[in-house]
Amino acid sequence: MAIPSVLALPGSLRSRSFNRAFLDAVPALLPFPCRYRVFEDLADVPMFNEDIDIYPDHPGVAALRAAVDAADGVIIASPEYNQSIPGVLKNALDWLSRPHGGGALRGKAVLPVVVTLSRGNGSRGLADLNRVLSYLGNSVLYQPEVVLASAPSLLRSGDGSTEITDAAVRALVTVALEQFGALLRAGTAAAATTLLDERREAVERARFAPMIREALGRGAPPAALIERLRNAGVAPAVAAEWIAAEAATTLIGSGNGSPGGHS
Repeated sequence: MAIPSVLALPGSLRSRSFNRAFLDAVPALLPFPCRYRVFEDLADVPMFNEDIDIYPDHPGVAALRAAVDAADGVIIASPEYNQSIPGVLKNALDWLSRPHGGGALRGKAVLPVVVTLSRGNGSRGLADLNRVLSYLGNSVLYQPEVVLASAPSLLRSGDGSTEITDAAVRALVTVALEQFGALLRAGTAAAATTLLDERREAVERARFAPMIREALGRGAPPAALIERLRNAGVAPAVAAEWIAAEAATTLIGSGNGSPGGHS
């Protein structure tokens, strides 16, 4: 395998963020060769608005998507805000989820980390981060869980570098990076995405079938359904086929239009 590219994404905009400091400490612990880069321009990404999610991309969105798209794997370091993840990070992930079924994070290996000032363990922030990431078509490294609580006592910066001072935490991070490297070498994240792409129509049809049936039952016109599905990334011709199939199934199941029997 060629030398992989790893993008590090800090979930905080603060200039002296402990999450940013943690990402500065990662290169010294990486157990495999890679091209490592920290994304520095999260502040330039606007709040998600479908009105501006058009071609060409907003410059801040284009930079974020291009950086993630060029990486084989992504390390995300997030603080825990109010028992969850920061709005700025959730906003970035919302942009990266688009277009539907084709977001830049799809097929990437992702290592989530929480670095928090709190003396608590930050597990709620990590759980929320994992939950959002798991929906975006990537391979998330769930184990070992990496949470750095009481971050000021664990990170020391100086002379342009940062180190993790606690030996046990340093060992944990190293194990997680070893797992991350193994996931990159195996290529399973990209392989799983390729397989899913080959079966995309079957997956999407099952996803949208209940909505189509419910809308047809309310008398929604097919043209309105086609437009709704088009906005979700389904080609109009494919949408028309799904609607026709669901309409035929509904008609058969209801006795040619009359109310069905009761169980």
